[in-house]
Amino acid sequence: MKSKCIIKLTILSLSFIAQCCEFKFYVTPQGDLYVIPKENHIIIRPATSNDLLVLEVISNEYYQNNFKSVWEKNYSSITPSQHTIDTFIKEKERINRMYNISYTNKQTSSEKSDQKLLVAELIHAYPVFPLTRLKKEDATARKIVGSCRFEKKDQETIRIDFVVVAQEFRKNGIAKKLIENAIKSFDDVTECTFRTLIFNDFSNDFYIQHGCAEKGSLSLNPNTEQPSRDPYAPITHIDYSYAIKK
Repeated sequence: MKSKCIIKLTILSLSFIAQCCEFKFYVTPQGDLYVIPKENHIIIRPATSNDLLVLEVISNEYYQNNFKSVWEKNYSSITPSQHTIDTFIKEKERINRMYNISYTNKQTSSEKSDQKLLVAELIHAYPVFPLTRLKKEDATARKIVGSCRFEKKDQETIRIDFVVVAQEFRKNGIAKKLIENAIKSFDDVTECTFRTLIFNDFSNDFYIQHGCAEKGSLSLNPNTEQPSRDPYAPITHIDYSYAIKK
């Protein structure tokens, strides 16, 4: 009885401490004790090769559920002749996967790499007691929920190439946190640039709301991702710039 009271009192004390801080405790019916962040706790860190499969799933969901509908509605007429819309989307997924692999390998090889890939990792809960009853996967209750791929273009400028957050975790400040950490990756930069589809309302609203200035619009060749030489090509993208405050 005495030991049960001590355990109960200890848990209550820990709970009080946690409520005053950033965590709370949870005891399962089986007696397992977890400490859980009051709010979703996000860690931003460099991607590793172990993250690539999860990043591919998140990115492919974006291409299938978001990019595809925008392309079908507004740009189907300029889909490359060798592709259907479906195969074009698959090609975009393949290219994105290859870029993720390349950037990850480069930053793993050298901390000074100008090309980097960050991931946002959600911490669900920390197991506390008893560890012996927890499965290995429970002891690492983490989930990759987004990524940001970027590169340093010159001494003063970085460009965000691709930022994505899993659908169910959007509008929680994760994309903003990823970009903020990307900007902090290089001490001397003063400008961060972005490019997005002109009809991607979500991305355009995001950049405007966070103080980005529109630099102009352009038409990109869907085969090469380079500015189109066709004077009649439709405008596809908008460029934005963000002044980095030191």
